[in-house]
Amino acid sequence: MQIGSGLLLAGLPGQVINAAHVVDEKDFAGDGAADDEKFWKHIAKKYYDFSGDYINLENGYYGIQPKPVLSAFLKNVSTANSQAARFARKDFPGIAAASKKTVADFLDVEEEEIIFTRNATEALNIAIQGYPFKQGDEVLFNQLDYFSMIEAFRLLENRGRIKVKAFEMPLLPENEDEIIEVYKKNITEKTRVILLTHVSNINGLIVPVAKITAMAKEKGIDIITDSAHALGQVKFSLPGLGSDFVGLNLHKWIGNPVGAGVLYIKKERIKEMDVLFGDVNTDGANISKLGHFGTTPFAVIMTVPDSLAFHRQLGVEKISARLQYLKTIWVNELK
Repeated sequence: MQIGSGLLLAGLPGQVINAAHVVDEKDFAGDGAADDEKFWKHIAKKYYDFSGDYINLENGYYGIQPKPVLSAFLKNVSTANSQAARFARKDFPGIAAASKKTVADFLDVEEEEIIFTRNATEALNIAIQGYPFKQGDEVLFNQLDYFSMIEAFRLLENRGRIKVKAFEMPLLPENEDEIIEVYKKNITEKTRVILLTHVSNINGLIVPVAKITAMAKEKGIDIITDSAHALGQVKFSLPGLGSDFVGLNLHKWIGNPVGAGVLYIKKERIKEMDVLFGDVNTDGANISKLGHFGTTPFAVIMTVPDSLAFHRQLGVEKISARLQYLKTIWVNELK
């Protein structure tokens, strides 16, 4: 199987695979058990090129691109660079639309419900600053939420648009019920939005988003979900989360080139959103009104199908199990 260019798999023209970076399906066959060091060392050696002078433990910043993805990315950079404005105006819109469809299919949502952003922080700022708050509305978050999103809400508070309520989340909750109860306890009659960080970058806490969302919706409260560290690391269904506003990253655990995030907004909620970047011509119910960014990183977006194709080949179940296994090793040593 060749996934040196997922764009070729998507039926797009002009993409050439580096034959040295062909993916062999046999490499990914079998269980790929979390403790199967032979399997994981083979994948690492054959499909990744990484520095050997230190051990990288911070994949959450951004993930190293697999060799087939990197090969496709370099080809895409060359294409965009050599063909210049003609490519950008005539070819790229169709390529970007195909990349968007690939992402929508991967996330099991409609194309009309997502836009590409540079990262999850940008995606969530668009959602946070575009949300239809009313005077006196309150937003709930805790110390394990991502600092950039906390700052976005603090910014709105400083401008007099909302009030924020911060609470302390237990660092080691016993179970999901305890997490849900903490949120219930801190909700007030003024709570309009709860920020949920799906997977905390601070301590790795995985929040039961779907259960909290269901509880919140019964009270007329919206959830804005930061799934930057969840996508590609833990298995979940985006529609299954129940959250109408979600920011995601493609350059962390999916392994796309840096500069690709996704904003998801449930279709019927789009018309409520105010634009962050000036756009007065796009229809109010069209999510494109939120994505008036100007010139975008062509090659990054072109490579998205490649990174998703490789990720599918390995599978989130294997990745998640391996990470849990590695975590257990160092946690036990620390204990």
